[in-house]
Amino acid sequence: MRARTVQARTSSRTVWGMSVTTKASAPHALLVEPQALFAPYFVATLERAGFARVDTLDRIDRATLRGSAPDVVVIDAGPLSQPLRVLRVVRAEVPRARIVIFAHRLDAMWATLARSLGADAVIGPTSDEAEFFDAVAPGAAA
Repeated sequence: MRARTVQARTSSRTVWGMSVTTKASAPHALLVEPQALFAPYFVATLERAGFARVDTLDRIDRATLRGSAPDVVVIDAGPLSQPLRVLRVVRAEVPRARIVIFAHRLDAMWATLARSLGADAVIGPTSDEAEFFDAVAPGAAA
């Protein structure tokens, strides 16, 4: 398992004439990406979308899923041998997380099936960055 964490951004404010630095409360994303070549690109895009903490997994590990409690899980379905099984495991272990599937071959029937199994959004290789941002954080401006 490969894991990478990006530290939370900080913000400064003045309280009673003193400068105070605090960590911003930003959402946590978990990326399931078996191909190390593509993980940095997904991580950078999630960071641009406002995620202060991005963890990556190269395979599904139930204990890690439960322990990480992500707000959003992005699954790169292309290199996975059983992406719908992975989706079911993620939905079962982190039921409150928003799940976004990146499907290399975006087929309407497959997308419908993925949504019926718990995916909140299904995007494909023709999706641009704005569509990705909307999938991971609907209505939020990046």
